[in-house]
Amino acid sequence: MPKVLIDFEYGNSRIYNNLGSSPKNTVRLCDWLKSNKNNLASIKFAMYLFNNKYLFNTLKELANEGITVDVYSIPLEGYDDDKPIDIKDYNTGESLGMQTKYQLAEVIYSEIINHPIANFTLHIFPHMYLRSSRVRAFSRGNMPYSLHCKTCLFKFKDGTTYVGLTSSNVAVRDAQKIELFNLETIEGADVTSAEDFYSGLDINSIEVNSFDPEANYNHYEIAMRPAPPISRVLYTAPFYENSAQLFEERIIQIINHANSRIVVAAQHVCAYDYSYYTNNSSRMDKPGFLSTVLDKARNGIPTTILSQTYADKEGDHGCRSPENKTAFINFTTAAKAISSCQYFVNSNLHAKFIIVDNIVITTTCNFTPTQFIYIPNVNILEFDNIPNTSYSGIFCEVGAYFIYQIPQIADALFQKTNDIIALETTRKMF
Repeated sequence: MPKVLIDFEYGNSRIYNNLGSSPKNTVRLCDWLKSNKNNLASIKFAMYLFNNKYLFNTLKELANEGITVDVYSIPLEGYDDDKPIDIKDYNTGESLGMQTKYQLAEVIYSEIINHPIANFTLHIFPHMYLRSSRVRAFSRGNMPYSLHCKTCLFKFKDGTTYVGLTSSNVAVRDAQKIELFNLETIEGADVTSAEDFYSGLDINSIEVNSFDPEANYNHYEIAMRPAPPISRVLYTAPFYENSAQLFEERIIQIINHANSRIVVAAQHVCAYDYSYYTNNSSRMDKPGFLSTVLDKARNGIPTTILSQTYADKEGDHGCRSPENKTAFINFTTAAKAISSCQYFVNSNLHAKFIIVDNIVITTTCNFTPTQFIYIPNVNILEFDNIPNTSYSGIFCEVGAYFIYQIPQIADALFQKTNDIIALETTRKMF
């Protein structure tokens, strides 16, 4: 049986610190890596945001020990450069000054460019994902880069392999929330899947020293590759055909066998009765995996939904309001009518997971339609709100999801869910 760690961190959303949005787990992971420096062969991180100096310094230290370190992230222009926040020293509480995510990332990116580090490579994944000509004008930090996952792969000299994922961006200037951290040993097909994912990222990325930030990446071509054999360690990515759709199909397959309990928890939960237009402008209608969830709830299976955002026909009830209100309202209206379905909201929730009987899915993805849409040939000749701009490419977000069928893990995560529900900051909506 694999060694599996699934844990949560409950941060103070009002305090921004220099260790990032998950300070305890960041320190714990860095300490664990350093304690294994004599055995580690390679470290790979795919991170939406890479502006955590504490993590960077740890990775530099390990690279200097001869360990190969690769980090995959987005272009610097994808970091917010507005609304600076006073960053506190995590240990002393001392103010370290007003900072934006961009300023913090620029320090790290500049150091890597100007002072190359042996055995350390930062790769830029510039793929954007768009599907509507009505999108609002971009600004720094609002570029639709698809690399939204937060996942890692560690290989030891003796062949032992670990994979991990977290719901947290591990970023400085990100608010602390309720985050999930998952680390496990893998072998066989799981190793093949993880290694292939990073190979796909590698081929489709540009090393930061060769990356031209002034170039136009609106038509960035992705090198496709066959998906590895099905395993418990799985990824969505534009270089895997239909991988986003397959993610939802796998969730539906699992839910269809539910007999005793269902839990769906994420920042946003609204993949219900949605539609989108394909590259040939035909409309695709999907019931969404939440339709399957509600079908099971109607059959009497106890079902719990937990999210950060919420809306129903009467409004948002003082909760964080989602962007896609219509999808939320349609889902909550249907769910409210089912006696075995209950819905809770915690404004700090950022963890993302599903429990179905004794099966657990942990993921970096939210449960909105976006995560389950794969459109191979989007071609937008012009945008309604962005003059002289066009786009072509694959619509698909990069994500990771791990599947477990271990009763002890399912029971432990179910208890963690109840712990979150019991918090004073959690509200029962119905």
